[in-house]
This record gives sequence, structure tokens and C-alpha cells, in this order.
Amino acid sequence: MNVSDKILIAAISFISCLTVTSCSNDEPMMINVKTDPIPEHNKNTLVAWDTIVCNQLSKNQIYIGSRYLGIQNWDCNGNPPSIYLGAVFPETSFGNHFDREVNGLKNPIVAYTDFSDPFISTIENPSGAGYNKYIKDVIHSEEYKTSGTPKLDLFRVSNITNLDSLDDILTDNKAFAKTICEVVKQDNNTDNIKNWTIGEIVFKGFSVTTDIPESGIFINKDISEKGLVYVRSITYGASAYFVIGSDLPFADIKSLLTSWSTSNSNESKLKDTSITVFTNSSPGQNAVVRHSLESLNTFVKNPYNKEEYGYPVYCTGCYLEDNSFFH
Repeated sequence: MNVSDKILIAAISFISCLTVTSCSNDEPMMINVKTDPIPEHNKNTLVAWDTIVCNQLSKNQIYIGSRYLGIQNWDCNGNPPSIYLGAVFPETSFGNHFDREVNGLKNPIVAYTDFSDPFISTIENPSGAGYNKYIKDVIHSEEYKTSGTPKLDLFRVSNITNLDSLDDILTDNKAFAKTICEVVKQDNNTDNIKNWTIGEIVFKGFSVTTDIPESGIFINKDISEKGLVYVRSITYGASAYFVIGSDLPFADIKSLLTSWSTSNSNESKLKDTSITVFTNSSPGQNAVVRHSLESLNTFVKNPYNKEEYGYPVYCTGCYLEDNSFFH
């Protein structure tokens, strides 16, 4: 299969996925234009993203889908945090390292999924072990089997002047950005490539949420609640990052990812296009490296199998003191 065929396959798949849905009234932010402000989880980037699709990105959700990613068979290991519903952290740690967990005996919590027919269960002992048992029960439930497929949540691209500027846009995981750069340089003669495009695709699978505990999280009321945040919800999904090197201008690459022309001029321009794809749907968060648009197309059509459930891409936190959302 030649490069132009692969582009066509990918374009068709992208077009079928890039459907922007309307917002609910549950405080979502909706971006439905082709150039837009940087979404909430990348306000500190030095290079702007050009967003193509952004579906119902709530301001209460914290994006953690790239922060802990590593790359298989490279000196960059995934470092997923140990988070679960009801886990409590200092506000300075929440959404960053998720370290310094505050432990203590906890009240039971009710957990439920966002399926149309939700799976609801009580976690009697909120802990890592108790939560993992709950997730296993979810995956083996009839509700999960009929819950539908992952939905495209975010698709955006950016033009970077050189590969070394990757960490200006993937600011929450410098090691991941650096290793992407190393992989691409190993596989390409970068001196002969004029333009670089970085892309990010995020799929949402399902979310699990706990009700606000009537008696609070901790049984021991002597624990100071000031500045403490508990995990209110976790959303599982999958992500892909890709780097395209080409002599084509950025505008043409973006157009090819959302539409297609079979003109001979396009086919000739694409002959030197290269792509490196990094996909992850594993809880271990070590991305798999691929080298074709066909592999990106495969990911878009099927981010992960039904027997899997992805990894945490979003979470929300609430303060123990008043149950207000942590931002």
C-alpha cells in the first residue's frame, strides 16, 4: 500500500469520527471551530494547538492522559499514579504527582458508571484494592457489555518549527516529549524534512464517579480537612500522539487529515511524508510505537478492545471541606 492510499484510509476514518456533539448544561466547555484557544489542560504551552474536535471538555475535569506516559522499549517508562475513587491527596499534589496520599479508615462510598444503564455498587473499604475489585466487576458486568464504544473526545494538531520544540507543547511530560523526539530522529533523516506536525487524539471510554459522602470520607473526624482533595471521578480512555514530517505546509497536512483530494499533485507531494505514531490504551501507560498512517487509522477505528478498558485520561477532585471542585 502506497503512502497516498494510507492517507486516504486515514482521512476517511477521521472524517467518520470528527462529529462535534452538542453540550449539556453540566458546565462543559465546547469548542467547535477549527482554530481556537488552547483547551484547559494546556494553558501553559508555549506553542499553540490547532483544535479540530473538542467534545464536552468540562472545566472540572483534569487531563492526566499524557502526564505519566512512557514509551515501550525506550528509556522512558510509564509512571501511572495510584489513584482510586475516594483517594485523598494534598491539593499541591492532586493532578500532579498524586503523592503523599492521606491515609485513614474511610466510610463506604457508592460508585457508579456513566453507562446508559449504570453499574452501581458500594465500595465498603475505599482503597486501591477495593477499587480494583470494583473495576473488575464493572468490566465483567452486563452493563459494560452493552455500554457502547469509546468516543472521540479531542483531536488537534500543531505546527512545530523543529523537533526539539516538542517539549514546548507537551509541557506536562518532558521525558515523553524528549523520547518522542529521539524516536523520530532515529527513524528519519530530519535534515531533509521542512515541516513538522504534532498531533494528539484522545478517546473517552467510560467514567466512574462516587456520590458526595454524607458522612465524609474519613471515619476519624480529627483529620484536618483543610487543603485536602479527594478523587471524585475517573474517566478511562485511550490516546495517540503522532509526528508527521513533510515538505508540505502545515495547512496542507491539516487539510489531508480532515478531507481528501485524489489529484496527482497531492500524490506526488506525499511521497516523502513520514509519520511516527505513539498509541496507548494500557493501564501501564507505555505507548506502542508504529510507523504508518495505517496504524493511526487502526487506532482511530478501534482504540481498544472490549476486553480492555483503557487507562485514566481524566479525573475530577473535590475538596473535603465543602465538596467544591478542585481546579
